[in-house]
Amino acid sequence: MRCFILTFALCAFLLLPAVAESGSGYFHGSASNIFYAWQDAGYHLRARQALALNAGSGSWLISGSLGGLLDFNSDFKNLTPARDYLGVYSLYAGSRELLDHKLTLLVGRQFLSPGLSVGCLDGVYAAYAFSPRFAGSAYVGVDALYDRSARIYNISEGVTTGATFDARRLFDNQTDAQFFYLVKASDAPFWEIGGVNLRNRSFTSLTLSSQLQFDFLNERFHRAALSCRKEITTDLEVGAGISQTYPQIYSNAYFSYFRISARQVLRADADWTFYKSLRVHGQYRFLNFEADNAQQVSATLGNDNGGVGLLFETGYSGRQISLTADYSRDLGDYWNLSANIDYSKYKSEEQLSFENSLANALRASCRLGRSWQISLEGQWMMNPLKDYDARVLNRVQYRW
Repeated sequence: MRCFILTFALCAFLLLPAVAESGSGYFHGSASNIFYAWQDAGYHLRARQALALNAGSGSWLISGSLGGLLDFNSDFKNLTPARDYLGVYSLYAGSRELLDHKLTLLVGRQFLSPGLSVGCLDGVYAAYAFSPRFAGSAYVGVDALYDRSARIYNISEGVTTGATFDARRLFDNQTDAQFFYLVKASDAPFWEIGGVNLRNRSFTSLTLSSQLQFDFLNERFHRAALSCRKEITTDLEVGAGISQTYPQIYSNAYFSYFRISARQVLRADADWTFYKSLRVHGQYRFLNFEADNAQQVSATLGNDNGGVGLLFETGYSGRQISLTADYSRDLGDYWNLSANIDYSKYKSEEQLSFENSLANALRASCRLGRSWQISLEGQWMMNPLKDYDARVLNRVQYRW
């Protein structure tokens, strides 16, 4: 692991001077600071910082997303910055254009989803394009998704290795296929999953997708899914899908002590765009669990400035009726005002009575030139636990 850190530091050291001296180099990013204040039994104040960086020269690049969180009501004497304050969500260096633009090589902390969501890894990722139609990738790293702190993770906390093979535009250029295999292990493997993801466009205005993933350790299908998307007109699309999935659980997670079971989901949805870019989206989901089932119906109506939404669910997941509304409007070239409302009437079990929850937010933002943006947001809510809860958020952001 220390070798990995030294390798990454060397890549960054070699690249940044090249960015500074090269006329073709670039260095972009953003930095923001957020103050968040509220009151319950006492006053609370937190500050959150975020830093995003993208730099490159020629074919080489370095990218990172970092953050920090300070609770001014905590005891700073016991604060360990690398573990308790600093967060490194991604930080990697490398190139996507090696060997005549065929090889991608990235070293560092990166979030990977090659056929299956792998999570955040401290390691190496490489991809090679054999031809315009065929490509492969491989990766190895230490799991860093538990808290994504700035500390150096140990190999004993979990190592992930895997590979993919992509075949595009098969069978009259209408089919894409991705094959993958991965192993997550600490003292012993706790994930060993392989499978194939397919997409076909043989029929006019119709896209078919399927996923078939097998869990070799438990000798069962981890996920099996089939979905379709049909464009009826330029303004109307419909879709449907069916899936069976087991949850992805880490070996040291709290949920690893429970017996898990699969969940089946049947889904149907539609999207319609009509008068002056108004959009309607509706969805129905039937969820089947081992002991019971649940149903969910949702609908939204909106445009680029905002919209309203309705959610109704009943069954094993509880009963809920929820109404949401949001609206945003620019006032001139510099100001923006937005408002959000979320009302919910719910109960988690049939024998309980319904509870009400209301959450609101009002926000004003001001752009100062091309780089600075300042916003102030007020939040207030009511729920069974609190008759009234008010909070204030202030954000200052700089882009370059």
